Amino acid sequence: MKFRKGTPFRNAATVSSDNTVIENNLYKITIDKTGALTSLVDKKNNRRECIGPGKANDLGSAADRGVITIENAGPVSVTLKAISSDPLSHTTRITLYKDLARVDIDNQITQNFADVRKWKFAFNLNNPETWHEEVGSVIKAKLTSNGGHYSTVNASYKYQTLNHFASVNESNFGITLSNRDCYFMQLGNSTLTSLDETSNTLNVLAGGRAVLPDRGIKDQDGDTLFNQSFSISTHTSFDEASEMKFALEHQNPFATGRVTGEIGHYPETFFSCLTISDPNVLLWTLKPTEEGYASRGIIMRAWNFGSKASKTNITYSRNIAEAYQASHVETDISVSPYSGSALKANIPGKGMNTYRLRFSHERKR
Repeated sequence: MKFRKGTPFRNAATVSSDNTVIENNLYKITIDKTGALTSLVDKKNNRRECIGPGKANDLGSAADRGVITIENAGPVSVTLKAISSDPLSHTTRITLYKDLARVDIDNQITQNFADVRKWKFAFNLNNPETWHEEVGSVIKAKLTSNGGHYSTVNASYKYQTLNHFASVNESNFGITLSNRDCYFMQLGNSTLTSLDETSNTLNVLAGGRAVLPDRGIKDQDGDTLFNQSFSISTHTSFDEASEMKFALEHQNPFATGRVTGEIGHYPETFFSCLTISDPNVLLWTLKPTEEGYASRGIIMRAWNFGSKASKTNITYSRNIAEAYQASHVETDISVSPYSGSALKANIPGKGMNTYRLRFSHERKR
């Protein structure tokens, strides 16, 4: 018997000789020595340039000073690491993946600072509109008088909540910024009294006393390590559910482990705890009840990003024994209809419902 050497897999991306350009089949990215993106070419959309005028992931560097190295290169992903002291000591990692339309950015600021610092993301979009996540809703950053969701009176406009993502869009192209660690951004040159509605720039607050110089935590309470991660993706049409799904995929990476205690075997090609028939509805929470799984089963929350009510089937891998719509603090409200393994959910437009379920011991046939 003869054995042949296997063909090695190609790296997920190529890197230029000076380590400033990283490219896969979807994106071509140029970075400077501080880890800021000076160019992002979307190869799947007519090689469109996505950055500028200005940079993205820019902490306000005055010069192009630092060192870039290849930290990882393999068939799944390739990562560049930039270490710079400009304008603060920080390390930035830029990662591209094979066949995945995502640019991951991981920043670590490694020194204390007292002034207000922001990560600037300048996108090459003309008079766009920005959507971003408030608490429990996705809103348009325009005044109500201009078709948005911001009040024209008694409002402060300088900072907007960022939460999971913000999406900046023209009519047929847009760029989404997923955010894991920072909770506020300034849209363009917005002030306390004016909203820069059509700006192409997101200034993400990295830290500092942002509203009043004598209010808030002084000098970051002495901390010297700040991890702040983002991811960028592009699209040709804005869809709230798709943008949130992208953000959740970035911020909640897979965790793997051995499954034990099950009689028989799970299918080797595909298995899911549940499936949802309406693509506008996303699973938001799946966990044991506060009293424990054995006592009261699981809690599931589902968010309908569609503007209309959704009568959707949420189908589980096991037959349902009981189902209740519950409050968000997990008290039963009313019996929910189900058939076999399928919960018959009715979720209002732009709404989030919570359900409590218990399952039979028999797996669905």
